[in-house]
Amino acid sequence: MNATTGVLAGLTLVVLIAQAVVFWRQLKVMAKQAEISERQLQLQREQADWRRTETIGTFYRTASDLAVEFTKANVSVLGVLIEADFAAHPREVLREASRVFAPLGDAALDNLYTVGVLLDRYYENVLDYNRIVPTGDLTRRMEASDRLDKDRAQIGRTLDAVHTSIPWAVRWKYWEDESHAFHRLCSRPQKDEPAAPVQPTL
Repeated sequence: MNATTGVLAGLTLVVLIAQAVVFWRQLKVMAKQAEISERQLQLQREQADWRRTETIGTFYRTASDLAVEFTKANVSVLGVLIEADFAAHPREVLREASRVFAPLGDAALDNLYTVGVLLDRYYENVLDYNRIVPTGDLTRRMEASDRLDKDRAQIGRTLDAVHTSIPWAVRWKYWEDESHAFHRLCSRPQKDEPAAPVQPTL
């Protein structure tokens, strides 16, 4: 009986040791899996940050290119044809706003959709203006010029809404009056007002 008890006790000890080894290995596997999961999450966060940074850069380049394009309409008060680029790169980018600007969030996307619609209207008004110029109708030409100015200003204000929705730390800077950067860039310069700088800085 004693021998049997000793054998059982020995077997029990072996089983307990084996279970402890298995448990320890399971803990190591779980710890490794947790480490791998954390690394994957960290990689995903880094990729998201990188994509957001890239998207912010795309937004500012697109908006700045628009501001440059709009300067072509400054001649409208002189009765000169506007040599607009109807296939301008910003127009193509804005047509894919949902894909290109998704990392900026829903509010920014809504505003950029609006910019796309306003930009299409702006180009329609450019065509209308250019059709009126040869007729020599001053009243209609000035009305068309006013419509272009309103489109430019509204697009600028909408771009400002996107600009101010971007966190300050990663927002590109223009000048002290941050709330009206693109409104100034996109609008016709007022009389005796120097042209606003188009290229922003980090």
